Order: sequence, then C-alpha cells, then structure tokens
Amino acid sequence: LAALYADQIAILKDGKIQAYDEPNKALSPTQIQQAFAVEVEVIPCPTQANRPLVITQRPQFSSLAV
Repeated sequence: LAALYADQIAILKDGKIQAYDEPNKALSPTQIQQAFAVEVEVIPCPTQANRPLVITQRPQFSSLAV
C-alpha cells in the first residue's frame, strides 16, 4: 500500500535502514528477501504507473503435519 502513495520507502532490518529509495528501487525482490527472509515477486501495479506490486510466494512444505 505504501508503494502506491509514498515518494520514498525505507526498509528496515534489525532496526537499521537497509534501503531508502523510490518504491521501484527499494522494493526489489532482493531487498525484501534480505530484510524479511521471504520470497516475493515484484510486478508493475496494473492501476498506477511506475509503482510496484509485491506478491509473496506461497511457502513449499515437504510434508504436512498431522
């Protein structure tokens, strides 16, 4: 949501700024993976020009706990 309205976005990791830039640059898959240890896909927002849309990847489980 912040990517739709913010001119700059900060990504924090362990209380320190890891990235501070325009949404298209700060919200890269690499930056997000390093900060939050999640796999994401970043695509252009279909309703707002030059804005990213971050989609989380579904975790893969090798077996289900019963």
